[in-house]
Amino acid sequence: MSNKTITKVEGSEFILERVFDAPRSLVFQAYSEAEHLKKWWGPRGWILTV
Repeated sequence: MSNKTITKVEGSEFILERVFDAPRSLVFQAYSEAEHLKKWWGPRGWILTV
């Protein structure tokens, strides 16, 4: 994962880009599958209900 974060704001649109050292399929799963989201979304100790 890159330590550089690029943020672009235009109107009411917010775009955040990150570069991960992982296969695209795994990154997609991390954002789209509940079991992966539960492991990393939110601060430590926070419980995500999906």
